[in-house]
Amino acid sequence: MSFQVWITYFFTVFVLIAIPGPTILYVITQSAANGKKTVFPLLAGIIPGDIMIMTCSIMGLGAVIYASSAVFTVLKWAGALYLVFLGVKFFFENLIQNFFQI
Repeated sequence: MSFQVWITYFFTVFVLIAIPGPTILYVITQSAANGKKTVFPLLAGIIPGDIMIMTCSIMGLGAVIYASSAVFTVLKWAGALYLVFLGVKFFFENLIQNFFQI
């Protein structure tokens, strides 16, 4: 991939990231509710994640996943199980926290 194409892709991704979506709205909400100090830890996690997604896209990982339905299915189920894990963990942490507050 030529440098010109990479720069064009980078700026396109940057513009798409800057359009208010769930991530940007979350950053704005946290900033308004808790001040500027909460934005920097959020950005420290968001920026590397966006760079990783952009790198995977440049490397053609999306085409590999598109070509192989088995890989896509495994990734889809892994993501779903991870979300269930986070939900159960959150539920029990709040259950324990609320139990000891009473």
